[in-house]
Amino acid sequence: MRTQEKGQAVPGYLRHKGTGQAFVVIAGRFHYLGVYGSAASHRRYARFVAEWAATGGAIVKPPPEPTIADAIAAAWAEILERPLSNRERGNLHRVAQLALELYADLRAEDFGPRQLKAVRERMIRLGWTRRSVNRQVGRLRRIFRLAVAAEVYPPARLEQLRAVDGLRPGQAGVKDSDPVQPVDPERIEAIRPLLAPCVRDMIDVQLAAAMRPGELVRMQPGLIERRRDVWIYRLPFKRADREIYLGPRAREHLAGYVERRAEEEPLFQPREAWDWYRARRHAARTTPLHYGNRPGFSRTPTRGFKVVRRAFSTSCYRQQIRRACRKAGVEVWHPHQLRHTAATTIRAAYGAEAARVVLGHSKLSTTELYAERDLKLARRVIQECG
Repeated sequence: MRTQEKGQAVPGYLRHKGTGQAFVVIAGRFHYLGVYGSAASHRRYARFVAEWAATGGAIVKPPPEPTIADAIAAAWAEILERPLSNRERGNLHRVAQLALELYADLRAEDFGPRQLKAVRERMIRLGWTRRSVNRQVGRLRRIFRLAVAAEVYPPARLEQLRAVDGLRPGQAGVKDSDPVQPVDPERIEAIRPLLAPCVRDMIDVQLAAAMRPGELVRMQPGLIERRRDVWIYRLPFKRADREIYLGPRAREHLAGYVERRAEEEPLFQPREAWDWYRARRHAARTTPLHYGNRPGFSRTPTRGFKVVRRAFSTSCYRQQIRRACRKAGVEVWHPHQLRHTAATTIRAAYGAEAARVVLGHSKLSTTELYAERDLKLARRVIQECG
Protein backbone atom coordinates (compact mmCIF):
# COMPACT_ATOMS: atom_id res chain seq x y z
CA MET A 1 0.00 0.00 0.00
CA ARG A 2 1.82 3.08 -1.23
CA THR A 3 0.44 6.47 -2.22
CA GLN A 4 2.04 9.73 -3.25
CA GLU A 5 1.84 12.66 -0.85
CA LYS A 6 3.69 15.99 -1.36
CA GLY A 7 6.03 14.37 -3.87
CA GLN A 8 7.19 11.64 -1.50
CA ALA A 9 6.14 8.00 -1.39
CA VAL A 10 4.06 7.30 1.68
CA PRO A 11 5.50 4.39 3.72
CA GLY A 12 3.51 1.27 3.03
CA TYR A 13 1.41 -0.95 5.30
CA LEU A 14 3.46 -4.18 5.22
CA ARG A 15 3.21 -7.69 6.59
CA HIS A 16 5.91 -9.62 8.42
CA LYS A 17 5.44 -13.23 7.34
CA GLY A 18 7.35 -14.76 10.23
CA THR A 19 5.22 -13.25 13.00
CA GLY A 20 2.06 -12.25 11.16
CA GLN A 21 2.38 -8.65 12.33
CA ALA A 22 1.94 -5.50 10.32
CA PHE A 23 4.78 -3.00 10.19
CA VAL A 24 5.83 0.22 8.54
CA VAL A 25 9.35 1.36 7.63
CA ILE A 26 10.16 5.03 8.23
CA ALA A 27 13.67 6.36 7.65
CA GLY A 28 15.06 2.81 7.66
CA ARG A 29 13.47 1.91 11.01
CA PHE A 30 10.88 -0.84 11.47
CA HIS A 31 7.80 0.01 13.52
CA TYR A 32 5.51 -2.94 14.31
CA LEU A 33 1.79 -2.18 14.41
CA GLY A 34 0.15 -5.34 15.74
CA VAL A 35 -1.69 -8.20 14.07
CA TYR A 36 -1.80 -7.73 10.31
CA GLY A 37 -5.21 -6.66 9.08
CA SER A 38 -6.58 -5.76 12.52
CA ALA A 39 -8.34 -2.48 13.12
CA ALA A 40 -5.81 -1.54 15.81
CA SER A 41 -2.90 -1.98 13.40
CA HIS A 42 -4.60 0.21 10.80
CA ARG A 43 -5.16 2.92 13.41
CA ARG A 44 -1.48 2.85 14.37
CA TYR A 45 -0.47 2.93 10.72
CA ALA A 46 -2.66 5.99 10.05
CA ARG A 47 -1.12 7.72 13.09
CA PHE A 48 2.42 6.94 11.91
CA VAL A 49 1.72 8.26 8.43
CA ALA A 50 0.10 11.43 9.76
CA GLU A 51 3.04 12.14 12.06
CA TRP A 52 5.50 11.26 9.27
CA ALA A 53 3.84 13.79 6.97
CA ALA A 54 3.70 16.44 9.69
CA THR A 55 7.39 16.12 10.54
CA GLY A 56 8.63 16.01 6.97
CA GLY A 57 9.67 12.37 6.96
CA ALA A 58 11.45 12.29 10.32
CA ILE A 59 11.63 9.17 12.48
CA VAL A 60 8.42 8.88 14.42
CA LYS A 61 8.59 7.43 17.93
CA PRO A 62 5.33 5.74 18.83
CA PRO A 63 3.76 6.63 22.14
CA PRO A 64 4.41 3.94 24.74
CA GLU A 65 1.74 1.25 24.89
CA PRO A 66 0.41 0.49 28.39
CA THR A 67 1.83 -2.73 29.77
CA ILE A 68 0.50 -5.19 32.33
CA ALA A 69 2.62 -3.40 34.91
CA ASP A 70 0.87 -0.12 34.01
CA ALA A 71 -2.57 -1.76 34.16
CA ILE A 72 -1.95 -3.32 37.57
CA ALA A 73 -0.45 -0.07 38.90
CA ALA A 74 -3.55 1.85 37.82
CA ALA A 75 -5.83 -0.76 39.39
CA TRP A 76 -3.79 -0.81 42.59
CA ALA A 77 -4.19 2.93 43.05
CA GLU A 78 -7.94 2.32 43.14
CA ILE A 79 -7.59 -0.69 45.48
CA LEU A 80 -5.69 1.42 48.01
CA GLU A 81 -8.62 3.84 48.15
CA ARG A 82 -11.14 1.11 49.00
CA PRO A 83 -11.98 -0.05 52.56
CA LEU A 84 -10.61 -3.58 52.21
CA SER A 85 -9.31 -5.79 54.98
CA ASN A 86 -5.57 -6.44 55.21
CA ARG A 87 -6.22 -10.07 54.36
CA GLU A 88 -8.11 -9.26 51.16
CA ARG A 89 -5.56 -6.65 50.13
CA GLY A 90 -2.83 -9.23 50.72
CA ASN A 91 -4.62 -11.74 48.49
CA LEU A 92 -4.92 -9.15 45.73
CA HIS A 93 -1.25 -8.27 46.07
CA ARG A 94 -0.22 -11.92 45.85
CA VAL A 95 -2.10 -12.63 42.62
CA ALA A 96 -0.91 -9.34 41.13
CA GLN A 97 2.68 -10.35 41.84
CA LEU A 98 2.17 -13.65 40.03
CA ALA A 99 0.88 -11.83 36.95
CA LEU A 100 3.77 -9.37 37.06
CA GLU A 101 6.35 -12.14 37.35
CA LEU A 102 5.16 -13.61 34.05
CA TYR A 103 3.85 -10.66 32.04
CA ALA A 104 5.06 -7.37 33.51
CA ASP A 105 6.41 -6.13 30.13
CA LEU A 106 3.57 -7.52 28.02
CA ARG A 107 1.27 -4.99 26.37
CA ALA A 108 -1.96 -4.76 28.32
CA GLU A 109 -4.14 -5.46 25.31
CA ASP A 110 -2.24 -8.70 24.64
CA PHE A 111 -3.20 -10.24 27.99
CA GLY A 112 -6.06 -12.60 27.22
CA PRO A 113 -7.44 -16.02 28.17
CA ARG A 114 -4.24 -17.85 27.23
CA GLN A 115 -2.17 -15.66 29.55
CA LEU A 116 -4.77 -15.96 32.31
CA LYS A 117 -4.57 -19.76 32.09
CA ALA A 118 -0.77 -19.53 32.28
CA VAL A 119 -1.01 -17.57 35.55
CA ARG A 120 -3.54 -20.11 36.81
CA GLU A 121 -1.17 -22.96 35.92
CA ARG A 122 1.52 -21.22 37.96
CA MET A 123 -0.82 -21.25 40.97
CA ILE A 124 -1.46 -24.98 40.50
CA ARG A 125 2.29 -25.68 40.37
CA LEU A 126 2.70 -23.75 43.62
CA GLY A 127 0.43 -26.32 45.26
CA TRP A 128 -2.65 -24.14 45.74
CA THR A 129 -5.96 -25.95 46.10
CA ARG A 130 -8.69 -25.76 43.49
CA ARG A 131 -10.88 -23.39 45.50
CA SER A 132 -7.94 -21.08 46.23
CA VAL A 133 -6.97 -20.99 42.55
CA ASN A 134 -10.52 -20.16 41.44
CA ARG A 135 -10.79 -17.40 44.03
CA GLN A 136 -7.45 -15.89 43.04
CA VAL A 137 -8.37 -15.98 39.35
CA GLY A 138 -11.53 -14.08 40.26
CA ARG A 139 -9.41 -11.50 42.09
CA LEU A 140 -7.17 -11.13 39.04
CA ARG A 141 -10.25 -10.45 36.90
CA ARG A 142 -11.26 -7.86 39.47
CA ILE A 143 -7.88 -6.13 39.08
CA PHE A 144 -8.32 -5.97 35.31
CA ARG A 145 -11.87 -4.65 35.75
CA LEU A 146 -10.41 -1.73 37.72
CA ALA A 147 -7.81 -1.31 34.95
CA VAL A 148 -10.66 -1.02 32.45
CA ALA A 149 -12.16 1.77 34.56
CA ALA A 150 -8.75 3.48 34.47
CA GLU A 151 -8.75 3.18 30.65
CA VAL A 152 -5.52 1.16 30.48
CA TYR A 153 -7.08 -2.20 29.58
CA PRO A 154 -9.55 -2.88 26.74
CA PRO A 155 -13.09 -3.87 27.85
CA ALA A 156 -13.28 -6.52 25.11
CA ARG A 157 -10.34 -8.34 26.67
CA LEU A 158 -12.06 -8.33 30.06
CA GLU A 159 -15.06 -10.10 28.54
CA GLN A 160 -12.70 -12.73 27.18
CA LEU A 161 -11.19 -13.24 30.63
CA ARG A 162 -14.66 -13.76 32.07
CA ALA A 163 -15.25 -16.53 29.54
CA VAL A 164 -12.53 -18.71 31.13
CA ASP A 165 -14.28 -21.36 33.23
CA GLY A 166 -13.09 -22.20 36.73
CA LEU A 167 -11.37 -25.42 37.67
CA ARG A 168 -13.76 -28.32 38.21
CA PRO A 169 -13.63 -30.91 41.02
CA GLY A 170 -11.55 -33.92 40.12
CA GLN A 171 -9.65 -32.18 37.35
CA ALA A 172 -6.32 -33.88 36.65
CA GLY A 173 -3.32 -32.29 38.31
CA VAL A 174 -5.40 -30.03 40.56
CA LYS A 175 -5.34 -30.53 44.31
CA ASP A 176 -8.68 -30.38 46.12
CA SER A 177 -8.83 -29.22 49.71
CA ASP A 178 -9.95 -31.71 52.32
CA PRO A 179 -13.53 -31.21 53.48
CA VAL A 180 -13.90 -29.55 56.87
CA GLN A 181 -14.91 -32.11 59.50
CA PRO A 182 -16.58 -31.51 62.87
CA VAL A 183 -14.22 -31.52 65.82
CA ASP A 184 -14.63 -34.24 68.45
CA PRO A 185 -15.76 -33.02 71.90
CA GLU A 186 -12.82 -34.89 73.45
CA ARG A 187 -10.37 -32.74 71.56
CA ILE A 188 -12.17 -29.60 72.70
CA GLU A 189 -12.09 -30.64 76.35
CA ALA A 190 -8.41 -31.61 76.11
CA ILE A 191 -7.29 -28.03 75.49
CA ARG A 192 -9.67 -26.16 77.82
CA PRO A 193 -7.22 -26.02 80.79
CA LEU A 194 -4.62 -24.44 78.50
CA LEU A 195 -6.86 -21.65 77.22
CA ALA A 196 -7.62 -18.29 78.79
CA PRO A 197 -11.16 -17.98 80.24
CA CYS A 198 -12.24 -15.55 77.51
CA VAL A 199 -11.11 -17.98 74.78
CA ARG A 200 -13.06 -20.79 76.48
CA ASP A 201 -16.14 -18.59 76.47
CA MET A 202 -15.62 -17.84 72.78
CA ILE A 203 -15.61 -21.57 72.02
CA ASP A 204 -18.76 -22.16 74.07
CA VAL A 205 -20.61 -19.25 72.46
CA GLN A 206 -19.64 -20.38 68.97
CA LEU A 207 -20.82 -23.93 69.68
CA ALA A 208 -24.10 -22.70 71.15
CA ALA A 209 -24.92 -20.26 68.33
CA ALA A 210 -23.29 -22.11 65.39
CA MET A 211 -21.76 -18.86 64.18
CA ARG A 212 -18.70 -18.21 62.07
CA PRO A 213 -15.41 -17.19 63.74
CA GLY A 214 -15.58 -13.84 61.95
CA GLU A 215 -19.04 -13.20 63.38
CA LEU A 216 -17.88 -14.15 66.87
CA VAL A 217 -14.92 -11.76 67.05
CA ARG A 218 -17.09 -8.83 65.85
CA MET A 219 -19.58 -9.08 68.69
CA GLN A 220 -20.40 -5.83 70.52
CA PRO A 221 -23.10 -5.04 73.10
CA GLY A 222 -24.64 -2.49 70.73
CA LEU A 223 -25.26 -5.21 68.12
CA ILE A 224 -27.14 -7.49 70.52
CA GLU A 225 -30.86 -7.01 71.11
CA ARG A 226 -31.45 -8.44 74.58
CA ARG A 227 -34.92 -9.86 75.00
CA ARG A 228 -36.24 -12.06 77.79
CA ASP A 229 -36.64 -15.25 75.79
CA VAL A 230 -33.78 -14.97 73.30
CA TRP A 231 -31.05 -12.49 72.41
CA ILE A 232 -30.64 -11.46 68.75
CA TYR A 233 -27.21 -10.59 67.43
CA ARG A 234 -27.53 -8.52 64.22
CA LEU A 235 -24.66 -7.66 61.92
CA PRO A 236 -24.31 -6.76 58.21
CA PHE A 237 -23.76 -9.86 56.07
CA LYS A 238 -23.49 -9.85 52.27
CA ARG A 239 -26.79 -8.52 50.86
CA ALA A 240 -28.85 -8.47 54.07
CA ASP A 241 -28.32 -8.23 57.81
CA ARG A 242 -27.73 -11.56 59.48
CA GLU A 243 -29.60 -12.42 62.65
CA ILE A 244 -27.98 -14.86 65.07
CA TYR A 245 -30.12 -16.11 67.93
CA LEU A 246 -28.45 -16.55 71.30
CA GLY A 247 -30.08 -19.06 73.64
CA PRO A 248 -29.59 -19.73 77.36
CA ARG A 249 -26.18 -21.38 77.00
CA ALA A 250 -24.76 -18.54 74.91
CA ARG A 251 -26.31 -15.87 77.17
CA GLU A 252 -24.73 -17.51 80.21
CA HIS A 253 -21.25 -17.01 78.77
CA LEU A 254 -21.97 -13.55 77.35
CA ALA A 255 -23.70 -11.92 80.32
CA GLY A 256 -20.53 -10.83 82.12
CA TYR A 257 -18.97 -9.36 78.98
CA VAL A 258 -22.11 -7.44 77.97
CA GLU A 259 -22.36 -5.81 81.40
CA ARG A 260 -18.80 -4.49 81.57
CA ARG A 261 -18.31 -3.43 77.95
CA ALA A 262 -19.35 -0.19 76.25
CA GLU A 263 -21.88 -0.33 73.42
CA GLU A 264 -19.28 -0.21 70.63
CA GLU A 265 -16.54 -2.09 72.46
CA PRO A 266 -15.56 -5.64 71.41
CA LEU A 267 -16.85 -8.28 73.80
CA PHE A 268 -13.78 -10.50 73.59
CA GLN A 269 -10.44 -8.73 73.94
CA PRO A 270 -6.94 -10.22 73.67
CA ARG A 271 -5.76 -8.10 76.60
CA GLU A 272 -7.65 -10.34 79.03
CA ALA A 273 -6.11 -13.47 77.52
CA TRP A 274 -2.65 -11.92 77.60
CA ASP A 275 -3.00 -10.94 81.27
CA TRP A 276 -4.19 -14.47 82.13
CA TYR A 277 -1.20 -16.09 80.40
CA ARG A 278 1.22 -13.73 82.15
CA ALA A 279 -0.34 -14.41 85.55
CA ARG A 280 -0.16 -18.15 84.86
CA ARG A 281 3.52 -17.96 83.99
CA HIS A 282 4.21 -15.85 87.05
CA ALA A 283 2.47 -18.37 89.31
CA ALA A 284 4.64 -21.15 87.88
CA ARG A 285 7.84 -19.13 88.32
CA THR A 286 10.57 -20.82 90.35
CA THR A 287 13.17 -18.03 90.20
CA PRO A 288 13.10 -15.77 93.30
CA LEU A 289 11.48 -12.40 92.72
CA HIS A 290 14.66 -10.50 93.56
CA TYR A 291 16.35 -12.26 90.60
CA GLY A 292 15.63 -10.70 87.24
CA ASN A 293 12.37 -8.89 86.54
CA ARG A 294 9.38 -8.77 88.85
CA PRO A 295 5.75 -7.93 87.91
CA GLY A 296 5.42 -4.31 86.88
CA PHE A 297 9.16 -3.76 86.53
CA SER A 298 11.58 -4.48 83.71
CA ARG A 299 15.30 -3.78 83.53
CA THR A 300 15.04 -3.78 79.72
CA PRO A 301 11.71 -2.11 78.92
CA THR A 302 12.32 -2.14 75.15
CA ARG A 303 12.84 -5.90 75.04
CA GLY A 304 9.85 -8.20 74.93
CA PHE A 305 7.42 -5.36 74.26
CA LYS A 306 4.16 -6.77 72.91
CA VAL A 307 1.41 -4.80 71.21
CA VAL A 308 -1.96 -6.34 72.03
CA ARG A 309 -4.88 -5.78 69.69
CA ARG A 310 -8.09 -4.14 70.85
CA ALA A 311 -10.18 -7.05 69.55
CA PHE A 312 -9.56 -10.64 68.57
CA SER A 313 -9.04 -11.35 64.90
CA THR A 314 -9.97 -14.70 63.38
CA SER A 315 -6.29 -15.53 62.92
CA CYS A 316 -5.50 -14.66 66.54
CA TYR A 317 -8.42 -16.79 67.73
CA ARG A 318 -7.23 -19.68 65.55
CA GLN A 319 -3.67 -19.29 66.84
CA GLN A 320 -4.81 -19.58 70.46
CA ILE A 321 -6.45 -22.92 69.69
CA ARG A 322 -3.54 -24.18 67.59
CA ARG A 323 -1.00 -23.52 70.35
CA ALA A 324 -3.18 -25.19 72.96
CA CYS A 325 -3.60 -28.27 70.74
CA ARG A 326 0.14 -28.61 70.33
CA LYS A 327 0.74 -28.25 74.05
CA ALA A 328 -1.95 -30.82 74.84
CA GLY A 329 -0.60 -33.23 72.22
CA VAL A 330 -3.88 -33.56 70.31
CA GLU A 331 -4.57 -33.16 66.61
CA VAL A 332 -4.77 -29.49 65.68
CA TRP A 333 -8.25 -28.21 64.81
CA HIS A 334 -9.46 -24.74 63.83
CA PRO A 335 -12.43 -22.60 64.96
CA HIS A 336 -14.50 -23.11 61.82
CA GLN A 337 -14.80 -26.78 62.71
CA LEU A 338 -16.89 -25.71 65.72
CA ARG A 339 -19.55 -24.43 63.31
CA HIS A 340 -19.57 -27.81 61.60
CA THR A 341 -19.88 -29.52 64.99
CA ALA A 342 -22.85 -27.35 65.95
CA ALA A 343 -24.48 -27.91 62.55
CA THR A 344 -24.15 -31.69 62.87
CA THR A 345 -25.67 -31.62 66.36
CA ILE A 346 -28.62 -29.48 65.24
CA ARG A 347 -29.26 -31.65 62.21
CA ALA A 348 -29.21 -34.87 64.23
CA ALA A 349 -31.73 -33.44 66.72
CA TYR A 350 -34.01 -31.26 64.56
CA GLY A 351 -33.37 -32.13 60.91
CA ALA A 352 -31.61 -30.55 57.94
CA GLU A 353 -34.11 -27.70 57.49
CA ALA A 354 -33.59 -26.54 61.08
CA ALA A 355 -29.82 -26.62 60.56
CA ARG A 356 -30.21 -24.55 57.38
CA VAL A 357 -32.19 -21.84 59.18
CA VAL A 358 -29.81 -21.63 62.13
CA LEU A 359 -26.73 -21.48 59.93
CA GLY A 360 -28.29 -18.78 57.76
CA HIS A 361 -27.97 -20.63 54.44
CA SER A 362 -30.25 -19.90 51.52
CA LYS A 363 -29.82 -23.38 50.05
CA LEU A 364 -30.06 -26.75 51.73
CA SER A 365 -27.16 -28.00 49.61
CA THR A 366 -24.87 -25.53 51.38
CA THR A 367 -25.94 -26.90 54.75
CA GLU A 368 -25.03 -30.39 53.57
CA LEU A 369 -21.40 -29.24 53.43
CA TYR A 370 -21.51 -28.25 57.08
CA ALA A 371 -23.69 -30.89 58.73
CA GLU A 372 -22.27 -34.41 58.57
CA ARG A 373 -24.84 -37.13 58.19
CA ASP A 374 -25.64 -39.00 61.39
CA LEU A 375 -24.26 -42.42 60.49
CA LYS A 376 -25.14 -43.81 63.90
CA LEU A 377 -28.82 -43.11 63.24
CA ALA A 378 -28.62 -44.79 59.84
CA ARG A 379 -26.90 -47.81 61.37
CA ARG A 380 -29.59 -48.11 64.08
CA VAL A 381 -32.41 -47.87 61.52
CA ILE A 382 -30.86 -50.61 59.41
CA GLN A 383 -30.43 -52.83 62.45
CA GLU A 384 -34.10 -52.41 63.35
CA CYS A 385 -35.67 -52.46 59.88
CA GLY A 386 -33.12 -53.90 57.51
